[in-house]
Amino acid sequence: MRAETLLRALHAFGVGIDSFDAAPAETDVVQNALARLGAHHLVDDGAPVPPELGRPVAILVDVLTSPRSPRHVAALAPVVVAHIDRVSLDQAAVELSRLGRARRIGWFAESLVEALGRCSPSPRQADERASRRTRLAAELLLDSRLVIPPPAEHPIDAFDGDLRSTKSVERVFSTASVIAKRWRLATALDTSDFTEALEAARASRR
Repeated sequence: MRAETLLRALHAFGVGIDSFDAAPAETDVVQNALARLGAHHLVDDGAPVPPELGRPVAILVDVLTSPRSPRHVAALAPVVVAHIDRVSLDQAAVELSRLGRARRIGWFAESLVEALGRCSPSPRQADERASRRTRLAAELLLDSRLVIPPPAEHPIDAFDGDLRSTKSVERVFSTASVIAKRWRLATALDTSDFTEALEAARASRR
């Protein structure tokens, strides 16, 4: 096939020539870690994961501190549920507090409680037990006063990684979920994102 014929065919199907770039995609070590820790719906390219990201608490703190993708944040839900006997939300709260990000674990815990309440019941008793333990752990954290919603005059936390200006932060915050507003987080993520990740991870495991 001549080059111009190929280019016409690509144009007709809306495919760019860059689709044939043979350069390998950059490995997403965070996604690999999440997939191996319970977010089974995520693609794992098989590349090594640094040992420091192989622990559930470590990946929880890492993603909430520096969220690179909404997909990563939502995937924390099935990871925490899968490892609830090994995850100390209190420990994560202490570490995030030291980094000045304590309200992020409060937002996550409250969103997780609501998301678990919306999930369809699992036919596996082990899943249901893990979900109940996770809800209890998140509720205990919220009741412990380790994390407290900030006052209304507190600065907004630009949680989403693509927020680059004060205007974009205020725009996202204005349409944020009730939970995100309570914790003064500017994020487009809401409970439905966590619910979908929980159910997708469960379905992918079957």
